[in-house]
Amino acid sequence: MTPGGATSRPAPGVSGAAPGCYRAPVGAKGHLLIVEDDASIRESLSEFLEAEGFQVSTARDGSEGLDRLSGASPLPSLVILDLHMPVLDGEQFLARLRSDERLRALPVLLMSGNGSHRGSPALPVDAVLPKPFEIEELLAAVERLGASGSR
Repeated sequence: MTPGGATSRPAPGVSGAAPGCYRAPVGAKGHLLIVEDDASIRESLSEFLEAEGFQVSTARDGSEGLDRLSGASPLPSLVILDLHMPVLDGEQFLARLRSDERLRALPVLLMSGNGSHRGSPALPVDAVLPKPFEIEELLAAVERLGASGSR
């Protein structure tokens, strides 16, 4: 056990994490919503970010993401969004998010494969992380967008 009662463990799938290194208690850094249709990516990101001390909620498409946000109090610190998804894609999600008075100011980190976001009109996002990416790049983007403290 570490200070605050958190057990120390390496982040899943990340090499080089020394045994016994301190990990912040889950949720200590803020709340993130991951909207991603690929279950393996969604679960891997969630596990890693939770190990880094974030509280994480997930949604498998834009519609489910908006449902999670509609009842959220407080709102997450950041939305991590995939662009191409079934039911309601990233572009449609962003249009609805930005038109909602309560949700429009939420920072959004867009994950996009093969530069596919470049063909879209300017998307109202705060940052873009091209897939594939290194987990350290994700963590740096999350920290840069201010999700390291609670909202």
